[in-house]
Amino acid sequence: MTGTGGKKKISAPRRAVTAVKRVLLILIAVALVIGVILAVYSSVCRAKGATAFVFGYSTMWVQTGSMEPTIGARSAILVRRADPENPPAVGDIISYICRDPKSEVYGALITHRIVAAEPDGYRTKGDSPLATEDALIVPLSDIQAVYIKNLPVVSFFSRLFSTWLGLAAVGVLFLIS
Repeated sequence: MTGTGGKKKISAPRRAVTAVKRVLLILIAVALVIGVILAVYSSVCRAKGATAFVFGYSTMWVQTGSMEPTIGARSAILVRRADPENPPAVGDIISYICRDPKSEVYGALITHRIVAAEPDGYRTKGDSPLATEDALIVPLSDIQAVYIKNLPVVSFFSRLFSTWLGLAAVGVLFLIS
């Protein structure tokens, strides 16, 4: 069907689909730009030895099974920035800087549950039945974040993309689609 001037006239439904595709492409582009900005910000923070918080929240990766069954090994979690004005309580799960020079994870973040409050800090322990109470008391100043919840979808994709087989599977999916 042609309109005036010899140009093809596009039907209303086709114009709507084209408009929706354009909006989706713009949204995807904006999401990618925001993702790159957040990745750069996160990398800069990590290089400085700090946790990257956006609007007071961050994601963290729990590498070991010391918090199982609450948090599985190799899982992503959502945390909020620790607030000295609103200190955590016994039973809360916190992420803190390990200050034990004898520990193999000295200087790294550890995510454990508070089991007791002391005058100079907190006693912590993993949830695993095999876990023992941590050797050192954690001062409030070393607490970086307080656990909110697990992120199972993020954990799944992080695990998937961390293996060559997973990356190959994603590559094959892109090639056949």
